Amino acid sequence: MDQSCLKQFPIIEREEGDEIIVQGSRVSGLFFLESGAVEIIKNGIHMTQINNKGASFGEMAYFLDGVSTATVRVKEPSTFRFIEDSEVLLENSPDLLLYVAKVMAHRLDAINNYLSEVKRQYGGQDNHFDLLDDILRAVIVRHPAKVPEREVPDEDDPPIPGAR
Repeated sequence: MDQSCLKQFPIIEREEGDEIIVQGSRVSGLFFLESGAVEIIKNGIHMTQINNKGASFGEMAYFLDGVSTATVRVKEPSTFRFIEDSEVLLENSPDLLLYVAKVMAHRLDAINNYLSEVKRQYGGQDNHFDLLDDILRAVIVRHPAKVPEREVPDEDDPPIPGAR
């Protein structure tokens, strides 16, 4: 994926063991991995390790208008592109918003592929894997109860950094 829309943002460095996002807390901005690796921890359980340049962290909290859904802990010295005022920039930078949407779509596709493979292997058995139909249905057809209306800027408003 083209990551050129990230080059305008400052780079921050974090050391092994630092938690850049803590589950249940408000997220201060968006992080995009430049180098290094992080682990994702949900409800105290290690979910995965990520070392892909351009991976984003904090976008779930932004899109769900709430607190972080997982902890992101640095596994080795890492650098990130950091966007402090993510709300303004995401809402006014189509390139950045599209980039984040693509990252999230890749994650959702991986989850769907995983769940369908588990269903293929274990579906039809009389065990807890029968719940997969309910899980897949919830993931595929879940929509927000209400999508907030987007505020359209007035022509007299000052330009927003990063907006086109």
